[in-house]
Amino acid sequence: MKGGDQDPHVSQETNPNPVKRTSRNLSEKKRRDRFNILVQELAGIVSPADCRKLDKTAVLELAINFLRKHQSKVQSHPRNGSGNAASWQPSFATDTEFNLIVTEALDSCIFAVENSGNILYASDSVLPLLGHLSYELSGTSLFGYVHEDDTLRFWTKLAFVYSGTDAEAAGGSNNFFIRFKCGRFCTQNTFKTLECKFACIRRQKENEAPTCVVILGKIEQPQPNRIVMTSDCTEKEFSYRLTMDWKYVFIDHRASSVIGFLPFEVLGTSVYEYCGPEDIFNISQYHKFLLRLGKVTTCYYQHRTKGQSWVWLRSSCYVSYNQWNSKPESIDCTATVVNFDEVCLNQTDTIRRDREHFKRILERHGDDSVGSLNPWPSSWLYGNEEVELRDGGNECEQKDKNESGFSSQFLTRFLKLPSDRLMNTLDNQSIGDVEMESDEEPNEHLVWLESVKIPPGLSSVQIAMHMKLQEEYKKIAQQIRQQEKQLKTIRKLIEWSRLLLELDRSFGTFEVEESSVDSEDVLSVT
Repeated sequence: MKGGDQDPHVSQETNPNPVKRTSRNLSEKKRRDRFNILVQELAGIVSPADCRKLDKTAVLELAINFLRKHQSKVQSHPRNGSGNAASWQPSFATDTEFNLIVTEALDSCIFAVENSGNILYASDSVLPLLGHLSYELSGTSLFGYVHEDDTLRFWTKLAFVYSGTDAEAAGGSNNFFIRFKCGRFCTQNTFKTLECKFACIRRQKENEAPTCVVILGKIEQPQPNRIVMTSDCTEKEFSYRLTMDWKYVFIDHRASSVIGFLPFEVLGTSVYEYCGPEDIFNISQYHKFLLRLGKVTTCYYQHRTKGQSWVWLRSSCYVSYNQWNSKPESIDCTATVVNFDEVCLNQTDTIRRDREHFKRILERHGDDSVGSLNPWPSSWLYGNEEVELRDGGNECEQKDKNESGFSSQFLTRFLKLPSDRLMNTLDNQSIGDVEMESDEEPNEHLVWLESVKIPPGLSSVQIAMHMKLQEEYKKIAQQIRQQEKQLKTIRKLIEWSRLLLELDRSFGTFEVEESSVDSEDVLSVT
């Protein structure tokens, strides 16, 4: 082979195709860029805040050291319980969070009980399952809630657990069924069957007595729909717009983190499709009064989520009018997420206050079109209570006539009354006027109290203290209102006494002039 000639196969191996070489270089560049981005993100996590820029090797060394320390920390602090139970719990979840997840998934609640039966601790899940507040159960006797037919067997089982007797030797397994009384926040005041499992918590020293017995109670009939006790969503409120018949036409994107539905999934549907069965009647009544008043704040109600659970909301609604023809066009609402503890404390007062407010409106207007309404028989709080409506038109007309001033007929009848009967009439009339005026005038103290809302994020104890302060404020406001009534009564009596004095003077002058005229006539006749 001559020097000028080259083998074509050797030429292809040493000089590849330029297109393939360019493609390979681009793929290598992408891989290096992706690797650099990941190293930068890792450096932002493991590197100190005041550290200089690190190279790739230093970043990887810091990450390895961090993972080694974390692994040694986990191994030096093993989780409580058996190995299988510890393996179920994720490393990023704390013991409290994991216990809450397990109790909610099993429809169960946890009690810590002394040997005397006093409850030391009750989990928050007793509220949606049994209708009791956890802090109300603390310090009370567990036997006060157990059915009387199960008390003896429950006491025997608890004594065996405290004495350290084997469950199988004591005559049965560790599982035990009892009937537990439902609380005031349950839809039905009955008993629910709990499947209980006992575990004795002992001190480190073997000779000392056990501290307490932990009871895990599981509901025999699980509840398909669960109430969200405390919403863990980042957004605490969202806005939405409804038609006049309460169908969604717009919903804020923040609602997805609260109810789970995307905006396009609820558009065109009715609000009543998502309300709880116990709250539909109340919400319908608020809807009717909203169309009359133009603005209303609803009571607490349950809204169904996409996960088939219930979240508690409270909405502020007002009617929006068309700017051209001034006709009602839509309803703009803002929903606020509330905790179940706040609902249990405030729902009763809220519904009672709104019932009285709407009753006063109906009585003031005397409209028969809404006289057939039966506001607020909330099924789980009030039963079948009815608002007695009365026609207030005649009273308004009578009041207008009385306020027309002192007519001649009134003065004639006034002067013919005896003195003792006159004073009684004045007292009764003045007191009645003061009471009528005071009933119609809104109490500014109570109006201010209604505008005060419980701040979100408070604990149960703080909410109870807040409610106690509100009750004290109501008592003081009522005393101030009573004193104002007394002052108005005294002012009325002073005005009436002044009027009587002027009338007495004018009447005496009239009698003197009449007597003088009669004497002159007599003299002229004689």
